[in-house]
Amino acid sequence: MQRLEAVHPGLTVRLISTTRFANFTTDGVDCAVRFGRGSWPGLAAHRLMSLDFVPVCAPALVRQGRLKSPNDLARHTLLHYEGMPDAWRMWLLAAGASGVDPDSGQTLGDMPTAVQAAIDGIGVAIADRKFLQRELAERRLVTPFAIDMPSGGAFYFVYPEPRAADRRVAVFRDWVLAEVAKERET
Repeated sequence: MQRLEAVHPGLTVRLISTTRFANFTTDGVDCAVRFGRGSWPGLAAHRLMSLDFVPVCAPALVRQGRLKSPNDLARHTLLHYEGMPDAWRMWLLAAGASGVDPDSGQTLGDMPTAVQAAIDGIGVAIADRKFLQRELAERRLVTPFAIDMPSGGAFYFVYPEPRAADRRVAVFRDWVLAEVAKERET
């Protein structure tokens, strides 16, 4: 936010983190980030990034030889992220796993909590590889299987269509989109 404030002094941004959809009428929110397919009636939607699901776990689980195939996940705790309730079901189907209950395990409130639980050895989380670059590079997490699965959805920057003319929304939207574009280039 410092980069935004440096370029646009006087523009105030208040960030609220929640897994529920913002109500633009009652929540006092001008814009939001939503996960989905990009089609919400009455909202302008700008694609930010897609997600590709990949299972991750503590390296010890792989070293112990307890995760050789996706079917072995039946003997482990699946860590779910509340905002992506079908991620395990979709990944297990794509991986051709059998005997694994996609609804078993623990559901955690957000992706960072699920990832930390995996680092702590509590189970196997499913997350997006882009969000795990540091943990994978530092070998705090490993991917036990070479199977990434497109989620079919993406994060979108959204706002009510009538607010497109609001200078504050336009400035923030343009800044967010430029920052995402810069990140893609690296």
